[in-house]
Amino acid sequence: MSNKLAEALRNCLSMDIHHRSCKPWREKAEAALAAHEAAKPEPVAWRVWRGDTYELFFNEEAAKRRCECFIRRGKPEPLYAAPVAVASPLSDERLDQIEDGCWDGPGLGAKFDKHKFARAVEAAHGIKEQA
Repeated sequence: MSNKLAEALRNCLSMDIHHRSCKPWREKAEAALAAHEAAKPEPVAWRVWRGDTYELFFNEEAAKRRCECFIRRGKPEPLYAAPVAVASPLSDERLDQIEDGCWDGPGLGAKFDKHKFARAVEAAHGIKEQA
């Protein structure tokens, strides 16, 4: 959802509408806004330009105070951590391929190695074994 759409939803929700037919819409709009807000990244630090270098703050209020005292204009610039890559689910076909490689032999007497299966799924998601 774009920030403009989120703002439009906030404006609609702020109107005092008490009609019963609006309740389902209101609930869906509130849920969509909550999801939008949850998806926003949080700054991990703020920086303030001093004219020759940046000063780094881990507290927004301290960065704002520094701007007021030292610069008397502008505002702190938020800094964000690199986004974490989200692993996508494996398809049923891929899971079947992984499972096929986790048997210790052919036939009815073969045993399934659950640890090998788990490590193969981790590897498919880019998780490396730690030494």
